[in-house]
Amino acid sequence: MTPLKKVIQSAAIILILLGITANCYATIGLGTKFATVILEKLEPGKVYNLRELRNLPLTVINSGSEETDVIVEAEIPEKSELREGYEPIADTAFIKFVPNKFRIKAGEEYPCDVIIAIPADNSLIGKHFQAKIWTHTGGSDIFGAGVVNRIFFSIGAPGPESAQKAKKNEILTALNFDTEPRDIYLTIPAGRKIDLMKELDKTIKLVNKARDKITVKLESVDYRKNGSVVAQLRPGYEFTPDKKLLAFKPENTRINANSIKDAGMYIRIPADEKYYGKKFMFVARVTPVKPELPIEFYTRIFVTVNNNEQAPKPKR
Repeated sequence: MTPLKKVIQSAAIILILLGITANCYATIGLGTKFATVILEKLEPGKVYNLRELRNLPLTVINSGSEETDVIVEAEIPEKSELREGYEPIADTAFIKFVPNKFRIKAGEEYPCDVIIAIPADNSLIGKHFQAKIWTHTGGSDIFGAGVVNRIFFSIGAPGPESAQKAKKNEILTALNFDTEPRDIYLTIPAGRKIDLMKELDKTIKLVNKARDKITVKLESVDYRKNGSVVAQLRPGYEFTPDKKLLAFKPENTRINANSIKDAGMYIRIPADEKYYGKKFMFVARVTPVKPELPIEFYTRIFVTVNNNEQAPKPKR
């Protein structure tokens, strides 16, 4: 973390502790319009302008009440921030911003070009780089604001996402296995463990159309993996406070050739008022373990918790 970031974070903490209100000082706010960018097959020795390539300038927004100085710079991400398949950018000089320093009035937007210059070095071919774009207020003020965007680019090759997708399609063709549905919606009470198939006729179906049997592992997981979102939250829902509230029995299950099997899914929401009326999203992951294959299937389970503890009666 840069010294400026530490100062900004420390200043924010001081403001909270002292109870200083917005009425005492001018408000400071900064935002950007810039999607997460993934670029593939960039060539050594070439220069790319994202405004020309994707019609995508980095647009800085001053949401504060005062005119402010802004600085835009590239930074090397921490190891914990890296997306799977990418490495930190070899040199921040690969990325430039035009302009990289400017002054912007309150409420206004200011576009700047993002330039990627790849050195004429063929040893970079096949590399996949990740970088941070750190846009922050400048000047001598102790209080400031900033925002981080991410950019990913691959040199002379498809990106890891494209390669993984192609590999997944190749595996699926040979494997002929799938899961369904992709989304499950439930309304359940708190207070006891519910067998979703037996009581609500809801579960993940494991579909094996191949000529050979397959064993898969089922588990409740986080909606992120290695910094990447694998299951998008829907508006109005929040990720479960405890992924262990969703369980599978058995966790490892075998599906015979040319057959469909229902997963044993169970949810238990604690009998606590803090859960009543809540809407949670769980994420289920199915992974082939025999044969062991580098592919994963995800299902989102959207759960609405009733405002009482009366569990539904099991189906007969």
